[in-house]
Amino acid sequence: MHPKNTKNSSICNLKLLGPPSIQDACDNKEIEFPTRKAKALFIYLAMSPDSKASREKLAGIFWSRSADEQARASLRQTLASLRKSINVDDQCLINSNSDDVYLVKDSLYVDAIEFEQQADDEVTNTEIAVNLYQGEFLDGFSIKEDRFENWLREKREQYNELAKQKMTSLAEYWNSSGELDKAIKITKKILNIDSLNEAAHQTLMHLYTLTGQRESALKQYILCENVLKDELNVEPQRETIELYQKIIKKTPLLDDDSTSAYSAPVLRDTFVHKNTVQQEIRYCVSCDGVRIAYAVAGDGTPIIKCGNWLTHLEYDWDTPIWRHLMQHLASDHTLVRYDARGNGLSDWDINEINVDSFINDLETVANASGHKKFILLGTSQGCAISAAYTARNPDRVSHLILYGGFATGWNKRNNEYKERGKAFLTLIQQGWGQDNPIFRQMFTSLFLPDGAHEQVNWFNELQKKSTSPENAMRFFEALGDINVTKELSKISVPTLVMHCKDDAMVPFVAGQDLAKRIPNSKFIALEGRNHLMLEQEPAWEQFKHEFDSFLKVYN
Repeated sequence: MHPKNTKNSSICNLKLLGPPSIQDACDNKEIEFPTRKAKALFIYLAMSPDSKASREKLAGIFWSRSADEQARASLRQTLASLRKSINVDDQCLINSNSDDVYLVKDSLYVDAIEFEQQADDEVTNTEIAVNLYQGEFLDGFSIKEDRFENWLREKREQYNELAKQKMTSLAEYWNSSGELDKAIKITKKILNIDSLNEAAHQTLMHLYTLTGQRESALKQYILCENVLKDELNVEPQRETIELYQKIIKKTPLLDDDSTSAYSAPVLRDTFVHKNTVQQEIRYCVSCDGVRIAYAVAGDGTPIIKCGNWLTHLEYDWDTPIWRHLMQHLASDHTLVRYDARGNGLSDWDINEINVDSFINDLETVANASGHKKFILLGTSQGCAISAAYTARNPDRVSHLILYGGFATGWNKRNNEYKERGKAFLTLIQQGWGQDNPIFRQMFTSLFLPDGAHEQVNWFNELQKKSTSPENAMRFFEALGDINVTKELSKISVPTLVMHCKDDAMVPFVAGQDLAKRIPNSKFIALEGRNHLMLEQEPAWEQFKHEFDSFLKVYN
């Protein structure tokens, strides 16, 4: 936790939202740092809980390529140079002991921390938070250290998302209050952060029209159309096109019985709905010391969803990619799910990413949840992990449900799949987490070929939030080496296997093969092409029916 962050008592001010600036609070002069890495270390400490971090952690983050002793020596040298260069008002801001390094308590003002503290539901505080957001966290700043860059990427995503939320709330407030010029200004800021937010484009078109700026409204549509085509290769929504046509024809945008003179559409995306069930996020530690984040929601017979890549416990909960599945599972069950190692809220800095570590993590979460017996759900590569765990622990699993999975990874199949896997690795290496439309279109064409562009947009964000490029490569390599075929014949619990007929990511025959190897399993072919099942497609209704019927029969 950070203490209350105030400028009045600080002796050093850090402006980190936008290009970083660190100033002496007395004379507002910029503080000079001996090296860029020293500056990065100081910022990292300022952003750490209680402005404190262990020597071991700092050495690993900032000198990851050095041997342990050399890394610790480099840390000592950097701390010594920092103490000489950042004495403010005759006070040394950095202290340390044999284990930890910390900054002097209450000596700092950090705009990013105040931004978090002000970001609540009160309009006044929301305005303060929005005004504090002057740009991306540490805009233009980087060092050549992967672990620091991973931390930086995560912070940027966190603050960007929070800024969008606060700006959206403020824009809707100004809109409902009839202060349309303010609503226009803040909606433009939203689009500066997220140019693919079609709801914001719609709102801006509407607001321009209501304020007599018809040409600006028409230009906004063309801008929206172009960015969606360039970035996602999709057309605008029907509602956006209809709004554009109304503006061209000068059709009134307000109904005669409208209760408000100013009635622009809300800024929320079509598929964004808050999950009505609350979740609680907890942590446990796997046998090799990796911290695994897991969440618990709902009430009833326990069901554990096996971890897989491309998840983030907080982000997934309300996204149109996973929300409908989570809400259905938690409506009648106690749902336990977790982020696989290297993903989401679980530790990203890890040594082992392989089948055995995945199985150990599942067991760790199962034990931490306190459930002696449970339904186990696997999706994608989580199917192989779930199946292997069930074969080894038949007394823990009451029912096994598998969707979109396989028993053998791409590197254990024929040459065609091996070459495809290698090409996909290259794609990840060159485009993961970057604003590269070619990569996004290729990647989403495999996972969500029939996804609406709001869903594709959320999926693009999920890539960046869920893991780093390095971990994505390691994860996909590990998936290629999966082979649990020898375990499948040992499964004795009731098993349901489902797979979309035209799944573009995992071939249908892989699902069939998985089912054939599990004694007495039931196989259901679903209609669809998406690897990640979406709420609007027929496969989802079929999945729910088969899922519920299967559990009802065996219960």
